[in-house]
Amino acid sequence: MAGAGRDTIEALLKEFYIPGIVRQISDEVLILKRLEASSDNIVEGLKAVVALDLGRTGGIGPARERGALPAAGSQRPERAVFNLKSLYGRGEVTGQSVRSTRSNAAAFARTLKFEADGLQRDLRKDLARQVYGGYDVNTAGGGAFTDATNPINASAALARIKTDSGSGVYVLEDDDSACAQGWIYPGMRLDTTDNFQSIENAAAMVVADVDVATRTVTMEADEVGADAGDYFVRRGTIDSSGNAGVTGLSAIISAAEFGGLDPTDPGLSDWQGQIDDSGGTFDSDNLHALFNKVRLVAGKEPA
Repeated sequence: MAGAGRDTIEALLKEFYIPGIVRQISDEVLILKRLEASSDNIVEGLKAVVALDLGRTGGIGPARERGALPAAGSQRPERAVFNLKSLYGRGEVTGQSVRSTRSNAAAFARTLKFEADGLQRDLRKDLARQVYGGYDVNTAGGGAFTDATNPINASAALARIKTDSGSGVYVLEDDDSACAQGWIYPGMRLDTTDNFQSIENAAAMVVADVDVATRTVTMEADEVGADAGDYFVRRGTIDSSGNAGVTGLSAIISAAEFGGLDPTDPGLSDWQGQIDDSGGTFDSDNLHALFNKVRLVAGKEPA
């Protein structure tokens, strides 16, 4: 008679559960870790107003003893005004699910805490996407997405449609960030826009599947209005006023209007970002050159 083996004693064996729930995606938000909050700069109310000194007085110069002094000049104060944005997370749990997960013996996690923690985590990830802003289209002649009139819209763009394959299947442009970094995922509700002032689809476009290898997004249902060249945006973030999301780096590092100040206006040329778009290898020399440009314009070391 054969001896006892795992196949014969399986009913006697217990299962060992590793505590907690293991995440399969990265929630690291590097840029937010580099930002420091200051209690001296508490922002409240409708808008954030930053007082700036963007001019230099002409009333300086040498003078001889008892000679005429330089004609008086003045500094040039300006106001940069930014709309305040709020980010929200919305979840739903049932009373039955709360009762079913009341103890550690009954479930791996308490339902309410699980939902709340997940909302915060996913919101942080989407906030990082908005902060980095912009969407690169790595196709021949494509270049980076820009909106010369209002670059703040770039932070709303999740991905650009390269091909409408029909039946709710869309192939994205050659930049696969939206898929590879989890910007678009199953269950997500999307809109499409071609001008960041209006949406092309009527009903919400709900993502059913994402194929990272082929950069393909499949919707639960086909929706008329989404075409090649349109941008996917999160549902409800675009209206006639533009992007409801936060201001991304694409708007800050720009030569366009920012904070109500236009660097093309007389005397405001120093307000535009110092940008090195020469291409090729970027090394410490390039970084030092940009650092020096900022120092020369600002008159002091960059913070």
